Amino acid sequence: MQAGAVQPLAGEFRSTDPISLEHVAHHEAGHAVMHLMYGHYIKSISIVKNHGRFGIVKIQHERDLPQEADLLCKLAGPVGELFHIDPERISQDTFCDLRDKADLEDVFDDPSRPKVSFKKYHKHLGLCVEVMAEPDFRSAVNLLASRLMDHKYLSRERVIRMKDCELWDVYSTSDARVKHAKNSPTKAISQMIRRSIGQTKHATLH
Repeated sequence: MQAGAVQPLAGEFRSTDPISLEHVAHHEAGHAVMHLMYGHYIKSISIVKNHGRFGIVKIQHERDLPQEADLLCKLAGPVGELFHIDPERISQDTFCDLRDKADLEDVFDDPSRPKVSFKKYHKHLGLCVEVMAEPDFRSAVNLLASRLMDHKYLSRERVIRMKDCELWDVYSTSDARVKHAKNSPTKAISQMIRRSIGQTKHATLH
């Protein structure tokens, strides 16, 4: 991609299933906040249905993204949606289900990228969850999703405003956040899986 080129389909939400607009908003907000974490310029976000597509984040790169950043930005949509749907019950089965969503994000079949193995996908999925499990990151996703629900389309000026402490606290913090997540790469995942197993056992006993 050439300098200053627009990438029009960053974080596209595609599905044939009935979709909750609130799920779409959190999906697109997940993509967008991860891009903000990397300091990327977001041109617009939309959750207006258009030609069978429910949501899209348009960004502008000055250069191609490193593979790690590319994967985290792609996976942030499904993970953001997952946190919204049921943040307290994420199990091993849930992470397997995300494989299908990763396919829709072109994680495995991006012709412009080296092929992503399942091992690499799982590693980056865990990293993405660790980053997005942080309370301030989730707060930023929730703020942007709420704004999307109110307006359906956000221009650059509406994506991030001077008064948006939640979003500015995430902006351009990728180095520290990713490093922190890599130092504890199983904490958020293991905690969520343990909660899920514990709740399942409790329900079975009753």
